[in-house]
Amino acid sequence: MLYRFFALTIVGFWTTMMVLLVRNEVSPATSGLREVPLDHVLKTFFLHEQPSDLTLRAGHDLMGHVRFHPRVEKQTQLRFLDLTGSMQVQNFEKRRQRLTWDAQLELSPELKVKVARFGVNAYQPAPYRAELTVWPQANRAHFELRDRDRLQTSEDYTLDRSGASRALNQLGIDPMLIDTVSAQQKTAVPPVVKARQAYLRVRGEKVETFLVTFEQNGQTMLEAHVSKLGQILKVTTALGYTLAPEDPLP
Repeated sequence: MLYRFFALTIVGFWTTMMVLLVRNEVSPATSGLREVPLDHVLKTFFLHEQPSDLTLRAGHDLMGHVRFHPRVEKQTQLRFLDLTGSMQVQNFEKRRQRLTWDAQLELSPELKVKVARFGVNAYQPAPYRAELTVWPQANRAHFELRDRDRLQTSEDYTLDRSGASRALNQLGIDPMLIDTVSAQQKTAVPPVVKARQAYLRVRGEKVETFLVTFEQNGQTMLEAHVSKLGQILKVTTALGYTLAPEDPLP
């Protein structure tokens, strides 16, 4: 059961990564006057390399913490987005337990994704760690599951239909699910990710920001305010979760 939980978590991250790696070309004629290129927001992160320490809440309930840290490796000029965090979740036995995770995107100086890494840890009933590493240019992913320091599972997958079918089959899920998802994707409206100039009131003061939005079928699924120094000031989601600093910037 715990293996299945970890595996489903990894598959969810894998699916998310595939969405993020899709690059959509937007016609300049459709851009609003206050819109800015997404690449400009990313470059702002790496220009200042400012970390963002955020609390995760569901309504007023504190669920966990997230740290987001962009950085540049001086020798190679590679860009890294490091993400760490922890939260309380309810497992399949309806018991709450603490999960921690760490993720990293490694990008070229041109902001092309070279490697994506994701790991999640659980501590009950015993320490477990699941790791997924994706090399999009090589069309390859590697998954590992460890029980304490013992390697339980090690698998390589291709980032295509064959690899997805194999992963679903190992999870005991009908691979025909891929056909259902593919059919839905053909008729679904592609997600739209964009950024524009905006502002956010913090401690009663008006702070200029970049507002990054993720929209699906006309519904805003996520909004993120990013300061001009590249710090995340506020994130709201359609699911009711929010991220914000404990001590917001003035």
